[in-house]
Amino acid sequence: MLNKSTQNKGAAMILVVLFFIIISTTLLIGISSPISYQIKGTNEFLISKSSYNIADSQTENALYRFNKGKTDAPSDISLLGATATAVLTDIGGKKNLVVEGSKSIFDRYIKAIFTTGERISFNYGLQVGNGGLIMEGTSHILGNVYANGNIVGNGGSGWYTTYITGSAVAATLSNSTQSLSISSSSAVSTLFPIGQTITNQDIAQSFITSTTTAINQINLYIKKTGTPANAIVKIVNDNSGEPGSIIITSGILNASTVTTSSSYIPVGMSSSVTLTSGTKYWIVIDVSSNNTTNYYSLSTINNIYSSGAAKQGLFGNLMLNLSTTTLDFDLSIFVNGDLGTINNMGIGSSGTGDAWANTITNVTATGDLYCQIGFGNNKDCETTRADPVSIPYPISQANINDYQDQATTGESTSTVTISGIASRTLGPIKINGDLNLTNSAKLYITGPIYVTGNIVFSNNSKLYIDSSLGSASVALVADGVISVINSATIYGSGSPGSYVVLISNKSCTTNLNCTSNPSIKVGGAAGAVVLNALNGAITLEGSANVKAVVAKLLYMRGATRVTYESGLADMNFTSGPSGSWNKQSWKEVLGW
Repeated sequence: MLNKSTQNKGAAMILVVLFFIIISTTLLIGISSPISYQIKGTNEFLISKSSYNIADSQTENALYRFNKGKTDAPSDISLLGATATAVLTDIGGKKNLVVEGSKSIFDRYIKAIFTTGERISFNYGLQVGNGGLIMEGTSHILGNVYANGNIVGNGGSGWYTTYITGSAVAATLSNSTQSLSISSSSAVSTLFPIGQTITNQDIAQSFITSTTTAINQINLYIKKTGTPANAIVKIVNDNSGEPGSIIITSGILNASTVTTSSSYIPVGMSSSVTLTSGTKYWIVIDVSSNNTTNYYSLSTINNIYSSGAAKQGLFGNLMLNLSTTTLDFDLSIFVNGDLGTINNMGIGSSGTGDAWANTITNVTATGDLYCQIGFGNNKDCETTRADPVSIPYPISQANINDYQDQATTGESTSTVTISGIASRTLGPIKINGDLNLTNSAKLYITGPIYVTGNIVFSNNSKLYIDSSLGSASVALVADGVISVINSATIYGSGSPGSYVVLISNKSCTTNLNCTSNPSIKVGGAAGAVVLNALNGAITLEGSANVKAVVAKLLYMRGATRVTYESGLADMNFTSGPSGSWNKQSWKEVLGW
């Protein structure tokens, strides 16, 4: 039997243990509660962060798509329970994108504004002028074609021997005529800034057309400072001597085709609209914002055009802060033209690929046929879509002049011939004479080359862009004929997106003259090359294989092939035009 003292000690021990348990429990509850809140808060933070991350990723995805030639908002994306939805608005040459990232109850929003810098974009595998496209043999084009002239194949039994795997467009109003010119070879011109300040953010010129005609192109004598964004060129009504608010038609002034030297830059109208003879209209150059370091300058002449006047200010709401100048735009307006036709070929693949022209005959298309007149086709014409209009080239004469100037900043030499096992590195350089590469010789180029004579690559010779230039492209310009023949091959630097661009300044007149006197001739192999002859013809023969073509006329025969690659849509040069879609702003916002 325990004595009383022992019983008291046991009771005390029990009290101590109970007290310890109570204190421990209290401390545990006190500690675990914040930890629980911390865990909950961390979990909510991670969910919210997931919403932000997927919105940010969708914004990056949109920028990538824009630089690959896509113009629409990306489709919704989902990852680990989070979803991102994008809404895109095009305003004044800019792309305004708002992306909602959502997971559970948490929504995060990112707003980005993208603008285009300086770059040359080849968004078609092939783009030709009023000479059109002539395809013979088993020639074919992997990609899309836009022709400001006719597209003609050679037919064939079953599936056509000449075909285009993408869509084909033959524009109406090609080969247009000049209706109005405001210019002078003797008068002194004045550079008038556009978009430098709010007082000259936009500028407008009135004119009166003398015939009832469909306007399709305006040429502006213009230059730029810095890297302004694309501008919208509009034809609007007259409202009591002021630019009105009714937009009759419009087009885009592509910043990449404008250089730091004044030159005539074509602006194609997005729709063909007939103007009324004797009626006053206004040409408005509408810039989305003003910037003291990135702006355009238009050449103007004082009081040269008696039938019109120029005004400056802020377009919209009848041009706020409007003021009148005594200067007139240096410009020309082109109207009318021929109806486009597509005939005797296959168009499209895998269920896609449309044909679009005023007249389509003897065509098998996997997509739709948009035409007003058609016969001998595998489908009826869809007549609700208006005829396509001609569009400017992706590269301007001003760009070519820039490449020549850049080449001239390097060394200068007479005719260069590289033959046999020899190899050489050139560029930038101006060659006063010819450039010949033959008999398995190798040439590595490190900058633009301007040749006043002819360029001939032949007999298994090889042309490379130097690997040090990475993904850049390099232009070779010749005043004469460029020939790539007898298994000569052209390579980029080895990095994706690197191409040699061969440009000939040689011109031709009629289609017969063009086909018999081509500016660029490619036979056999070619490779990572883009061909350009703005005012001349290009002929592809044998098994020639090139990446993209821009020419007044293209003549394909044999087993020739043009293979368009999406990388061409953001092709960068070693100097000169070299931008892409870039972010102007990128930030998180509270909501739509």
